[in-house]
Amino acid sequence: MERYANWRLALQYCFILVVNALMLFSMAVLCTALTACVPKLGVALLVFSWGWYIIVGFVNILTFQLMAKISERNEIAANLRLKEAEAQASLEYAELIKSNAARLTHWQHDMNKVIANVCASTRNEEVLAAMNELSIKISLPAVPDYTGNLLLNTCLASQMEQAQELNVRLHLQVDLPKDVPMSGIELVRIFSNLLDNAIRAASVLPNPLERVVDAECRANAGFLYITTRNRYIKEATPHGTGQGAVILRKFAEQYHGVYTNKQDDGEWFAQLALKL
Repeated sequence: MERYANWRLALQYCFILVVNALMLFSMAVLCTALTACVPKLGVALLVFSWGWYIIVGFVNILTFQLMAKISERNEIAANLRLKEAEAQASLEYAELIKSNAARLTHWQHDMNKVIANVCASTRNEEVLAAMNELSIKISLPAVPDYTGNLLLNTCLASQMEQAQELNVRLHLQVDLPKDVPMSGIELVRIFSNLLDNAIRAASVLPNPLERVVDAECRANAGFLYITTRNRYIKEATPHGTGQGAVILRKFAEQYHGVYTNKQDDGEWFAQLALKL
């Protein structure tokens, strides 16, 4: 949108210059005709037309600069509104997860009471073993703790389920610092875009043993490195819209980092480095 807006402003400016040039040309033709009849009047009109063209050109330059600044401010305002919407969505999502977690905790507590009552009222070894197994399953966390970030944990758990459904082995090594400047929703967008592409590419490999995605997140020398590696077949890999790479490059620009991807001998490597 920003590039389109700049081209539109440039075309408008060029159109104004062309119109002014045509006006100057027509004025010059008129002045030439008048000079042949009334020399002084023709020269006066010619000087006036040149002065008018210079003034109008100067005003056009100022107008173009003003329009560019307005377009830039509108872009900044749109980005701010988008960030506010993302922050609000992040808060609502976090509240929903907390509410569900609280409900799950209450349910686990009630179920453990029921299991304890059943165990106290029977001496049947099979029933006791079944209740013990059920108690262990109930006590397991609903979402594995990959990081200290609740939103990102939920995202990674979802990516793990997606990988399992597509018969892809997803190996996660996430060492996320507690004081990262990125918000939870931003981390979710980053990991989602990186992992979606990698899992989709690995899922179409003919050899099941090669359907592996290695994802790593670590901090080093003031940067957060998020990396994915996977095998792929260029001809069989599903093509996306390309928006994922655009989003990742915007994050790299926002956090003074860099997004790189490369392919080498059937392996795809993607890495996003963000300044902490």
